[in-house]
Amino acid sequence: LLPSFIQTNTYFIGEEHTVPVISIAGNTLQQLLNGQQSNPVGSFEYFRDGQLIDEAVGQYNKHGNDSWAYGQRGIDYITRDQYGYNNEIKDKIFETTDRDGFQRLILKAAANDNYPFQNGGAHIRDAYVHHL
Repeated sequence: LLPSFIQTNTYFIGEEHTVPVISIAGNTLQQLLNGQQSNPVGSFEYFRDGQLIDEAVGQYNKHGNDSWAYGQRGIDYITRDQYGYNNEIKDKIFETTDRDGFQRLILKAAANDNYPFQNGGAHIRDAYVHHL
């Protein structure tokens, strides 16, 4: 049997968000996030103002070095056109660029922002500094 297309959907019931939201899913994605060196295939959904903007299927892999020493880890998402779903996430995601399509998105855990190390760091410095 040939594999068929997979449908993935995320639902927010009675929830409102003031920031864009992403939803990621995949059969072995949790293994990657738990520290195993795998490159799972999974879905990526991007929402803004409670509405689905775009979705794609691609491959996830480890990103960063320091973040893998802590519970929050960075991962890299690459849309793979050969899976037959979508060749990129289509939206003007970032205010500082006119670009409106992304084949690769890095989900950062801000590992270099772990100070103080005891009890976990704030993980907000990187985002804060980028808006100064």
